[in-house]
Amino acid sequence: MEIKCIIDMTKVYALVANGKGGVGKSFFSQILIEYWTYRGLLPYVAQVDSQARLQELNQLDVLTIPSKPELLRADPSEQLGRFRDITNRLITGDPGQPFVLDIGANEEGNVSHWMGHSEFSEELRDLGRQPVVFIVYTAEQEAIEKAGQTARSFQKVLPDAHFVFVENRRFGAVSKLHPGSSAKKAFDKWVAPLEQKASKLVMPAVLGQSYSRFEASRTRFLEVIGLSPEEIMSRTGLERADARIARGDVGVWVRAMLKSFDELFGQEPLV
Repeated sequence: MEIKCIIDMTKVYALVANGKGGVGKSFFSQILIEYWTYRGLLPYVAQVDSQARLQELNQLDVLTIPSKPELLRADPSEQLGRFRDITNRLITGDPGQPFVLDIGANEEGNVSHWMGHSEFSEELRDLGRQPVVFIVYTAEQEAIEKAGQTARSFQKVLPDAHFVFVENRRFGAVSKLHPGSSAKKAFDKWVAPLEQKASKLVMPAVLGQSYSRFEASRTRFLEVIGLSPEEIMSRTGLERADARIARGDVGVWVRAMLKSFDELFGQEPLV
């Protein structure tokens, strides 16, 4: 993990983005939300996505803006107008609480275009907010290319933003890619130059894909590690020994992510 600056998390306006789907954006947004609540904060959450995963997982007032690609042809102005509540939520929100905006696949261009036209960076500056753009990617060519393209689109409209590249190691580490592979070449072209001025965070894979057992029951990460074996067996159908293993696997991942966030935000670990 490489940290290029310490960020006051109470002033953060976080964007989580990558134009490609399936790279772990909502997964990352969820653990970020849980980290902030673990730290005693009450984050404001918005998502541009039709799936509404964050609404289902959290007992928060989540602003959900559905994806509506048909508006591009029917009413282009309304395609951008659907984001106006993002500004409204920002203006009325508690200045001592962080924000997170989870941007679904293929929406990064629409959101960045809207932010440029609405002078969103000026709103953030006037309100004393620090924009932090988390770019999540996996060790796949398309995910890496989209990461670089997404970062560049937000650099143009959020000049004060600090960028954090989040390497999701679900499909392996970028450092293990073959030097001649298309994915490694994409990384050297699209991401490596940008990472020189950004922070980098590694999101490890959950061992054994154990968290997938809890997704159907909409169980949050930190909730998993507090469940008894009996509760896990009831929610997942696992045998007792496997229930303990799954809880341990999720616990290892959660502790790694909390440690990374502590370093990013300059926090001492909680006992």
